[in-house]
Amino acid sequence: MAEEIEIKKKKPKGRWGVYLGGIFILIGAVWLLVALGIIPGAYLRFWPQVLLIIIGILILIKSLG
Repeated sequence: MAEEIEIKKKKPKGRWGVYLGGIFILIGAVWLLVALGIIPGAYLRFWPQVLLIIIGILILIKSLG
């Protein structure tokens, strides 16, 4: 008469924090490279589109995972 106990694994709660931190690190690295002159400043005009694509990918990962 042994009862089976079901153990539910919880997903890590800080997953969005990891994604958001990764975005900030990426933006900071690009900003530093532009400030050092390694990347021309003309590429910064594309950042809103790139940021939207990154956020869209993160939402897909969150919804599928």
